[in-house]
Formats: sequence, C-alpha cells, structure tokens
Amino acid sequence: MPKGRSNLAARLNRSLRGVPVNGIARRTGFCRRKARKVGPWAFLQAICLTVLGARPSLQAAAVFAGFCGKSVISRQGIWKRIGPRSAAFLRQITLALLAVQSKASHLVREGAFAAFQRVLIEDSTVMSLAPSLAQAFPGGANQSGKKSAAVKIQAVYDLLAGRFLRFALGPFTRNDQAAAGDVLSLLRPGDLLLRDLGFFALPVFRAIAAQGAFFLSRLRHQVWIGTPDGRPFHLLAHLRRYGRFDGQVLLGLQEKLPVRLVAVPVSSATASERRRRLLQNRDRRLRPSPERLALLGWSLMITNVPPQVWDAPTVCNVYRVRWRIEILFKAWKSRFHFTALPAGSAAYVETLLWARLLLVTMTCPLLEDAFGRPARTRSAPLSLLKAAPVVLLALTCVWLKRATHAADRLDEILLRLGSYDRRRNRACFPLFLQTLG
Repeated sequence: MPKGRSNLAARLNRSLRGVPVNGIARRTGFCRRKARKVGPWAFLQAICLTVLGARPSLQAAAVFAGFCGKSVISRQGIWKRIGPRSAAFLRQITLALLAVQSKASHLVREGAFAAFQRVLIEDSTVMSLAPSLAQAFPGGANQSGKKSAAVKIQAVYDLLAGRFLRFALGPFTRNDQAAAGDVLSLLRPGDLLLRDLGFFALPVFRAIAAQGAFFLSRLRHQVWIGTPDGRPFHLLAHLRRYGRFDGQVLLGLQEKLPVRLVAVPVSSATASERRRRLLQNRDRRLRPSPERLALLGWSLMITNVPPQVWDAPTVCNVYRVRWRIEILFKAWKSRFHFTALPAGSAAYVETLLWARLLLVTMTCPLLEDAFGRPARTRSAPLSLLKAAPVVLLALTCVWLKRATHAADRLDEILLRLGSYDRRRNRACFPLFLQTLG
C-alpha cells in the first residue's frame, strides 16, 4: 500500500481518538444500557456515512448501521434511535473533537499575523428547511404573513491552525448582531477577530478590547463618529479634502468607543460596482443617501490594532482573508450537501446537521494540511471544492473497510433491507440512488 494512502487511513482512524464516544453517549442519555445491535460508535459511523450523499434516508442509515454495527437493524429501528438525545450526542461529539483539535494545533505566526496568538474568523450561513419546521426553526415571513423555516449555523474558524473552534445552531430569527457576544467566552488575550458588518456591536467591541484581544471590522453606516476630544467628526468632508484617513476616533454617541479608523480609496470600477449593487437592493425601503453612496469610494475599517503593527494598506489587505470562511461555507453546501435536508422532525434535521458538522470537523485538518504542503509536491494548486469530496470518499472507504464482517453480512442486509415493502408494494430504492442522489 502506498505510504500516503496508509497515512491517510491512519489519520482518519485517529480523528476521533481522544473523544470519549461511549461516555458522551451515556451522559446525553443516548445509550442507557449496552446496545445489542447498534452501539454509539456504529450509530455515529452510520449517520455520518448516510449524510455523505445528497439524499440522506433511513434506508441508507440502516444499511450502513448493518455494516458497522453488531447486527442488521431495520429502518424503524434507526428511526427509534433518532430524537433529541441523538442530536445532543452528535453535538457533544463534535464539540469534544473541536476541543481536542484546538489543543493539538501547532501554529506558525508570521507576516501580518506575527503579533497575534490566533486569528479567528466568525461568520454564519443559513439553510432553508421544510415549512413544517417553522415552529422549531422560525424563518422569515413573506408579504402575506406566511412563515418559513430556516436554520442558521454560527461558526468560528481559526485561520492559522486551519480548525473550526465553535459551531452553534439556531433559528434564522436570531440575527448575527444578537449573537455577536457569544464569541467572548472563546477569546484569549492576543487573539485577532475578523467578522463582517452583521456582527457590528459597539459594546462587544469594547468587551473584546477589555479581554486583551483585537478586532477588525468594516464601519457601519450612520454610526456617530467623533474626534478623541468628543466633537463630531465629518468623515466624508475629510476624505474629499485629503483623500484618506488613519487615526483615532470615537464611535457611538452614547458608547464613545475609542477605535482606530482607516479609510483607503478604492478604484473607480470597484466603487461603481458597490453603488450598483446597493441601488439594486430588493428592499425598496432602503434608500441610500448621497453621503452613503459617496463613501462607497473608500474602504472603511475599524480596529484596535495599533499603526506600529499594521499600516493602513495592511488593514484592508488582512480583512480580505475573510474569503476563506466563505469558500468553506460554499464547500459545505455544494460538497457536504448541507442543504439536502429532508422533511422530518426537528430532532431528525438537527441530528443530520450535527453529523455533517462532525464530518467537517474531522476532514478540515486533512484538507488544511494538504493545502499547507509546498507547491512543488503537486503539479497544480489544490481546489477546496474538489479536494473535499475526495477526503470524504476516503473516509467512507476507511470506515467500511474496518467492518471486516461486511461481506458475510451482505446477504442478511439484502434480505432485511433490499426486499419489497409489503405495506406499499414497492421496492426500496437502491443504496447508490439514496446516497448519490
């Protein structure tokens, strides 16, 4: 066996080492006694292998559980195991693995990030759900008042270590600004936090600085700006006269938060594109003022990183690394099939989501290590969107190969799960149709 393949198999097998799977199953109430057919580890493997496909189903979960567990289980048996306890079980497994990975990270700090302990990127992504889940995961409402269902995933990513540090599931109605303070329990002195305008909250910025950490964010429009002595500061007038700005200001008429404001001009093409997108906003209530349109000719950033560490161009360049988490979200939806959520109970959907987040947590270090290798070891740059499914398929091969009894159990699984459904007089879909969609 080639060395690279054996190393990959060993690393995938070790991915959950250090996580007390059986102990977490007992603490969450998922297993109260010794399982006769499908134990915690087999259930975890079966659900994770099921969500690899674009159409997760109980049929696929039962087949995988038959290969990974002690005996064959029916679809109804899998359904009985799914509920609030299964969601709590997978959630705690994911959080425990995040904690293990954060302790094992070896950071290399250099360049613009040499002065910081960690560089954290916080963002969120939203997935639509079946309308029947509107009570558990309320979404927005249309003009006729009909409510939809949507789930929001909050994520914090450590850029230097290539690891996610935190996941949280919540309804769409809890916006990013309401969740802005959740990161405070995660911060350490010397950390740098990057996030977009949705998390803009002056009290949270003050709390970040009080913990000895640093932040970088875009400036929100219509926030009061004052000089260090408390007088109003007319930013647009200053920029029209001098072209740029880099200095200390106060933000918020009540908060009076001292920050460093950086304004760097952008190209005319970039400014025109910004204005075009703002004017084409679907929300007709949003009528941008001439002042706001004019300020789109500059990149406006706020931070508490001193000029001795970053000059003004570096401030704007560092903020662009936020694209990393956006690409990861895109990989979630297109390669990890996060948007493929069948209609079912809230606990079923939550279980599938935590299984996918567990897969992300397991495979992310492998992908980051591959991207971190010298370019001479590969003929062309790696694509995250193409590399992710390769690692996922490798995980499938490794896990199923460990089920040494799979060939002996195939006949039993076919008889139990591959026959006609007597109640509906129709054949069950083949597994490859369920998993490949």
